[in-house]
Amino acid sequence: KIYDRIAYNHIADGMVFEQCTGLKDRNGRLIYAGDILGNKDFMSDVALLKYEDEKCCYILERQSTDERFNKWWADRLMVIGNIHENKDLLK
Repeated sequence: KIYDRIAYNHIADGMVFEQCTGLKDRNGRLIYAGDILGNKDFMSDVALLKYEDEKCCYILERQSTDERFNKWWADRLMVIGNIHENKDLLK
């Protein structure tokens, strides 16, 4: 991006730009690619929201493989952090 005829290098400044999905979590907070989402009822079950270039879509990369909770995810998601600042939440 050019600001005042000077090229701005966001990498040198340590800035990370995240793409907004346009969706909001259960608390009304906008959800961005790179956000870590938790389930209101099962906080041990977290997921990373990623943009899949090849499929041109967002995907939730869940830590749990327990399929019983799939139906619970949609209306209970909430942003609990992001991959750039809270990577430890994925452990």
